[in-house]
Amino acid sequence: MAMPTMAAIAKRMTGAANDSKFFSTTKKGETHELRQELANPSREKKKDAVKKVIANMTVGKDKLLAALNECNEWGQVFVLDALAAYTPADSREAEGIIERVTPRLQHANSAVVLSAVKVIMKFLEKVSDADTERSLSRKMAPPLVTLLSAEPEIQYVALRNINLIVQKRPAILANEIKVFFCKYNDPIYVKMEKLEIIIRLVSERNIEQVLLEFKEYATEVDVEFVRRSVRAIGRCAVKLERAAEKCINVLLELIQTKVNYIVQEAIIVIKDIFRKYPNQYESIIATLCENLDTLDEPEAKASMIWIIGEYAERIDNADELLESFMDSFDDETAQVQLQLLTATVKLFLKRPNETQEMVQKVLHKATEESDNPDLRDRGYVYWRLLSANPEAAHAVVLAEKPVISDDTFALESSVLDELIGKISTLASVYHKLPSAFVVRSTVSELREHRQDDDHSNEDDDEGSSDQPEEGSSGQQSEGAVDLLDMGGLSMGGPAPTAPASASASLVDIFGAPTPPPAPVSSGGSSAVQKKVLMNAQQGKGLQMTGAFTRRSGNFVLDVDFENQSSAPISGVSIQFNKSTFGVVPMQATVTFPQPLASGQTVNQVVPMTVSPQFVNAAVAPNLNLQVAIKNNSSSEVVYFQSELDLSAIFTEAGSMASTEFISMWQSIAEANEHYFTLATGGRGVDAVSERLGRSNVFYVAKRPIDGKEVAYFSVKTMTNVVALFELTFDNSGTTKVCLKLEQKAFSAPLQQTMERLLAQFTTMAAEVRAAPESATWQDREIRFDISAAAMHLRKGETLVDAINSVEDTKGNNGDRGSLEITNLRLLWASHKSVRTNLSIGYSCIQSLKIRTATSKLRGSTQALYVMTKYANSRFEFIFTSLVKASPRLFTTIQAVFRSYETTKLYRELKLRGAIIKEKELTLLPYEQVYTRLNGVWNLSSDQGNLGTFFVTNVRIVWHANLAENFNVSIPYMQINSARIRGSKFGPALVIETSAVSGGYILGFRVDPEERLHELFKEMQSLHSVFSTNPIYGVEFEIEEKPAPLEQLRQPRKMDDVEIEEDYASSMDAFAAYYAAVNKNQDRPPTFSKELGLAIESLPDGFSVGDLWYVN
Repeated sequence: MAMPTMAAIAKRMTGAANDSKFFSTTKKGETHELRQELANPSREKKKDAVKKVIANMTVGKDKLLAALNECNEWGQVFVLDALAAYTPADSREAEGIIERVTPRLQHANSAVVLSAVKVIMKFLEKVSDADTERSLSRKMAPPLVTLLSAEPEIQYVALRNINLIVQKRPAILANEIKVFFCKYNDPIYVKMEKLEIIIRLVSERNIEQVLLEFKEYATEVDVEFVRRSVRAIGRCAVKLERAAEKCINVLLELIQTKVNYIVQEAIIVIKDIFRKYPNQYESIIATLCENLDTLDEPEAKASMIWIIGEYAERIDNADELLESFMDSFDDETAQVQLQLLTATVKLFLKRPNETQEMVQKVLHKATEESDNPDLRDRGYVYWRLLSANPEAAHAVVLAEKPVISDDTFALESSVLDELIGKISTLASVYHKLPSAFVVRSTVSELREHRQDDDHSNEDDDEGSSDQPEEGSSGQQSEGAVDLLDMGGLSMGGPAPTAPASASASLVDIFGAPTPPPAPVSSGGSSAVQKKVLMNAQQGKGLQMTGAFTRRSGNFVLDVDFENQSSAPISGVSIQFNKSTFGVVPMQATVTFPQPLASGQTVNQVVPMTVSPQFVNAAVAPNLNLQVAIKNNSSSEVVYFQSELDLSAIFTEAGSMASTEFISMWQSIAEANEHYFTLATGGRGVDAVSERLGRSNVFYVAKRPIDGKEVAYFSVKTMTNVVALFELTFDNSGTTKVCLKLEQKAFSAPLQQTMERLLAQFTTMAAEVRAAPESATWQDREIRFDISAAAMHLRKGETLVDAINSVEDTKGNNGDRGSLEITNLRLLWASHKSVRTNLSIGYSCIQSLKIRTATSKLRGSTQALYVMTKYANSRFEFIFTSLVKASPRLFTTIQAVFRSYETTKLYRELKLRGAIIKEKELTLLPYEQVYTRLNGVWNLSSDQGNLGTFFVTNVRIVWHANLAENFNVSIPYMQINSARIRGSKFGPALVIETSAVSGGYILGFRVDPEERLHELFKEMQSLHSVFSTNPIYGVEFEIEEKPAPLEQLRQPRKMDDVEIEEDYASSMDAFAAYYAAVNKNQDRPPTFSKELGLAIESLPDGFSVGDLWYVN
């Protein structure tokens, strides 16, 4: 049944609006107003009017409220949006609706929660009883707080909406300010939004706690976040008069750090504080003047000049300070010049006898030498005032300034009320009304625009040379064997890294011409499914995650760049080698909006195109892409391989009429037909055509034949390859496909693309995905100051031992903490601050050594040195046990690390790594074989290799029958995806491994086909069990009693572990005091019962008796 158009609905409702019985209100004139809105030519107003009519027609009868319980989550969103457009008759009705909507605040879907909040916020305006209003408002706080535990993107949207809510009703979250404190690992965009909300919620009751947080934020590495934090302190001072002095004291402490950008930002905000509280805090001016020489930012200079001019009568050398700026007057920005001009005039009016020459000099520069009309006009005004009427000049220039307030980011009341009604929409994220950013076009206009673009592209293609330029042979290297003759599926491991002598330019990396330049745009992440294109190891600290897709009819690469190195990255240069479809970026250089700091991620949308000059016709058509990336900051060049999503170059011009389709179908010879099958899971023509249509595979027609449905589709690529499809649907769940095209060589890539597009319908080709390794970072990374959630043990991670008193001697000397030893990593957390912690994965450890270290808590003593390497950086950690004569720190970690090193087959893909004896697999501890299958073909070569296939509870193993050492061991945790796909050998099990393991693509052929499906189902089941309870292979149990100290001293042989023989402990009081000789301050005094005196408190673990033996 066809859905009625918006115009039809409006027409019917216009007629219905004549009858007031449909409305639950009898307000005079409402029916007439709605009728006018429904007749309005504006689509937006008409849409809002339809919502109002629906709400008015149903709410009174409780139909919409009753429908809430029957809808799915997205249906509830639409119902709640409709409710928000309803106007309740009185306070009682508003309270009733709120009570029925309140349960939706506990919904798991954040969209439902925000829609419910919108309804409650709108209807609270109608609630007349203050106590009821407070009670209902309090119910919104917990769900809003819960949204801050979701993914960063959801957090950001929630924070933008919360910003509006606290502007309207700050009391709702007044007691929840702590939840908005920034976490160390919060993305920068989340931190910025949290700062804004903290400022709105700060009060005299919590100002001290907030200032401590801001002070801590000011020590972070992100410069922009530090600036905003310092500015937030100033805004708190402007907002809270009684707390202004506390804020100023914190700012002065930050100025004492002498960090340039902190000092300059502090001066900028102190200027605002002086404006808010004139003549109150002049005592700090001397401290500000001490930093005059370090100022290099225009806003900071202008602020300092304003302060000098404003308080010139209190600064003895004000003329000298302004004179120092005068020397560089011509080189300063307009902001600084204008401020310097005004400050000099102020100084002259306050000290006319001493500064007459200076004011003449600056007026001359402003009026005679400057090209800036604003500066010149102001100079003339001051000159005329000073020469004609000094009293008037005094009254104008030194007039009392209006009091400022912190309302810079506050919205107007009318705009705020309208945005409250737009909560959970894009308008609430932008903080703009929809009319400010929504551009509406009719469907016909969009279609004409797209057709114009397509004609333009066709003209460009016709004007280009059709002869491909000869270049590299395009043959794959030894590590990139074509497995399934499907184009681009490779056996290769990581792409080769660039040699040390690589050229600084990317022009000739592949010996190919550079494509024409075009702008690179930055955009937000789309809903496209992204994958890791280049991991941080391949990219030397730079990781790329992205996908090829289409945006508004254009071919783009939507990519996220993540900097996992220690140095900032300003941008990259990208170049593609010649490929089947000639894919190239329209501009080689991608410049980030700001240098990408360590740990940050930026999204870029890179416009792509296809160029005949980059077409490689020397190899069979495939989807393989070879890419070179140059880090523009370090000039390092790296290489990687990826696979093109062919649907990204399917154009909008692929649609054709049935007559045109029939004519082209008949003109293509039968020899150019290619047959294959697709698993559609029993879905019909409508479902399949809807899915394919989203990727520009256009439906043409359908017809019934012998009880089956036959549908026809057409495709056109940007390279002008036109493909015609005939899909035959029956009730078996498998759809037969006939593909016809002039260039039959492109059949394999097109088949592969169709399989991928319909993968969501397949039951036979269902994928095994979401391998635990994709989320397992614990043993592969080193992380500092991680969140409490990251400190929790993941699935399969077990706690081996916990030592309660351990010092991080190198990073936090003098700080007592706890060390947890798991089967994947070491976890150290400070007892003083939960934010101070470490997570060290065993994979990053290069060696363990026992050496002498100087501890503030134990003096000179034996400590464990952990040498590590992660993301091209080397780290050294030193752990000291604060428990005397306890060897657990050394013995347990060494034993667990040795166990980790000897169980890599559980976690890593190994070629020729499995142990096969007499055609039987040698099992690992805790491993069980579930299936042993003979006669399985490994399709890694053109002819394939026959062998035996094992499926166990932890991995998949295949070995060749003729050469047992030719084998591959694939742990489940390294499987990125597995599915059944067609190949030139027939249906095959295709396994794609994770990027960490090299990104291999392996194919296995099993006969008969029914056994292949059984094998795949069993593998799915075992993989699911493994995902629920991963087995990492590291099993170790500590003894009931730790080994004695004498046993630790005995020499022993260990791999990668060095134990020094001189383990004589020198833990005495003298050593402890000697280690703390450079301490900043004495320990606080404490009363000693033994001596009857107040003495300095002793170090931990020592008594007065220990001091007696110091000689």
